[in-house]
Amino acid sequence: MNNLIYRLKNFYMSLKNRHTSRLVSGMYHKSRVVRCGSDTGGFFVLPPEDKNGLVVMSFGIGEDLSFSEDVAKLLNPTIYAFDPTPRSVKFVKGHPLYNSPKFKFFEFGISDSDEAVEFHLPKNPDYVSGSMEKHEGLQSESIQVQMNRFATICGRLDIAQVDILKLDIEGSEFKVIPDVLKSGIPVAQICVETHERFFDDGSQKLESLVTALADGGYKCVAVDYIENVFTFVKASTLF
Repeated sequence: MNNLIYRLKNFYMSLKNRHTSRLVSGMYHKSRVVRCGSDTGGFFVLPPEDKNGLVVMSFGIGEDLSFSEDVAKLLNPTIYAFDPTPRSVKFVKGHPLYNSPKFKFFEFGISDSDEAVEFHLPKNPDYVSGSMEKHEGLQSESIQVQMNRFATICGRLDIAQVDILKLDIEGSEFKVIPDVLKSGIPVAQICVETHERFFDDGSQKLESLVTALADGGYKCVAVDYIENVFTFVKASTLF
């Protein structure tokens, strides 16, 4: 998207989403962020000063690996990617990135508990991403998929800290991020697409989430009001 057009659209959407802009205004920190990924599958990241041994965890792939591709070029990290959706699994395994030694893919998702759950796939055949959170865009039928907590996943993969955590998990972010914050595992950046539109109390869920991140010592360094994408960075890592 043309940068000027994007900025104008984003400003317009920020005016329409006054509740959201009000929430993040008090914790906003202007930073030199870089957009990684496509117009509809992109997130902003703040490139760390030290680029040695970086760890990126990306939850929710769908059929779009543009974020991982751009992050790989920008930072050369080890990328751990996760998605339990059957179509996504097939897509990832057919993608050139799958064969990279610095890209590791796992066929399960993230939640606030370690268990197999009912996972609903989208009604629209053009859409890929399913969800544990029921809403009108999903089929009533479900499949069972494995979900694990952030701390469990990091323990199994021997990950002691995470430089960038990307979450596009169709509404589960509202319970996953508080669980991440409680884990005690250092996470420098959290890039998240929020889906408050799925819930009757979505505004309250978003407010609680932003409050928890602020209380956890995070600043907001980027907001895409068009796609409902945020980047929160631990204040202690800002430079």
